[in-house]
Amino acid sequence: MGIITKLIAPPLTLLTAGVTGGVVFALLYSSNVEPNNRVIPPRLYNFDSETYLDSKSSSEKDNLVERRALKRKNKVYLDGFTVRLDVPKTLNISKRELTTRYVQSFFTTDLFNLERKLLSKAKSEIKYQEDKEILDMKFETPEKDVIAGTFALEHRQEGGAWFEWSFPSKDNSVRGKTFLGVKEADIGNFRQPSQYFDEYELVLASSLLLDRLSKDSGKSIVFSLMLPFHKIYSRLLLQFAATRLQRVFEEEELALLKQKQKATV
Repeated sequence: MGIITKLIAPPLTLLTAGVTGGVVFALLYSSNVEPNNRVIPPRLYNFDSETYLDSKSSSEKDNLVERRALKRKNKVYLDGFTVRLDVPKTLNISKRELTTRYVQSFFTTDLFNLERKLLSKAKSEIKYQEDKEILDMKFETPEKDVIAGTFALEHRQEGGAWFEWSFPSKDNSVRGKTFLGVKEADIGNFRQPSQYFDEYELVLASSLLLDRLSKDSGKSIVFSLMLPFHKIYSRLLLQFAATRLQRVFEEEELALLKQKQKATV
């Protein structure tokens, strides 16, 4: 027994250290990402077309009551995250265009690319999508705009896109929704809005239908164990998308500046 313990202990220690280090790095890298359940839109709660709830359907007070009732009825897990993004005013990007570019950036990050590859291997009928194919999508056509054969555009507004998804399972029990949105940043009353940037927050909100999962103790345990990893993964995805967009906007602003300089020569 002592020999077995000596053989197992070193690799187990390394594995534990590696996982711990990875978690710490992930949290530090995504430190700008804030948990924020106030940004979760009501449509994300709804898995029943007959009880569809729109955020504009009632007053804020009544809407809160409806949200809670709908959440309890459908037994939905919810979470939301936000991260700041400064968009140069010189680029003159509308909120709708920014939403589209955020969705494109989110689904083409290196991190989500791994998920796309895994999904294409999990189901033989799912064809792997290259980045160019996703970047050409405007995400304006519900049910037709689909990522990795899994994330289907359900609804689109100026500042947000809702995707419905389900992972391969015998009873279709693993399903939920993802919201990718853009909202004006709350700068408070302590300073004036920036003269050079449009200040936004990128939103990532997720829902998971728990109705069938809660009836299966095995799946319920797996979900509980996977939940911390889901939260870290969500934070990383949002940070990856924001970092990529910020870099692209800086490059576009620099190119625009060079173009203006050439025009004046």
